[in-house]
Amino acid sequence: MADGQIFHEYNLSFRRNLKAAVDSTTERPIQLLWDNVLNTFFFTPPQRGRFPETSFVIESKTAALQTGHEADCIVVEVRYVGSSTNFPERQIFFVECKKNGEDTSAGWRQAETQLAQYCQLNLNHACTSLYAAVGIGTKVLFYKWEESDGSPMNQMSPMHQGTLNFSIPADRPRIEAFLDHIKTTGWDRSFGR
Repeated sequence: MADGQIFHEYNLSFRRNLKAAVDSTTERPIQLLWDNVLNTFFFTPPQRGRFPETSFVIESKTAALQTGHEADCIVVEVRYVGSSTNFPERQIFFVECKKNGEDTSAGWRQAETQLAQYCQLNLNHACTSLYAAVGIGTKVLFYKWEESDGSPMNQMSPMHQGTLNFSIPADRPRIEAFLDHIKTTGWDRSFGR
């Protein structure tokens, strides 16, 4: 049976957060699972004596955002551009988390609408496109979001059919592939279509 390279049964912090999310009746364990996933996947260890070309900052709503009109998790890419004082940042990925009880057709539609609105309201001035995901329980659906003059929902397009599930080992490599795609193309994509 296939399993992820990073998210697998032997990754104890992932396994612990996954179990809490599976057994949860509230949203907080789902957000903790995503915090773990994003921090693990996007962590770039610093190398002594030199700036990395790129690094990532993970912002969680409970820690960094307080207005209630933001996604639960945001990945910001930071670039080093030739001087120690120039570190441009771009939002590349938003995640909206929902408890297991929202795993209904209506729950998915409501979460997608909410995420689209968050993307439109919180996109920084330099970005016009980004990636997004809805995580309900241990399930996830990845999206592309494009800024336009239309409604927020017209700006969301799914990146795949059906949900993927962190609880299913065979889905974990696909989840990792989407996260890797976001990690490697998010910066360039944020500049526009």
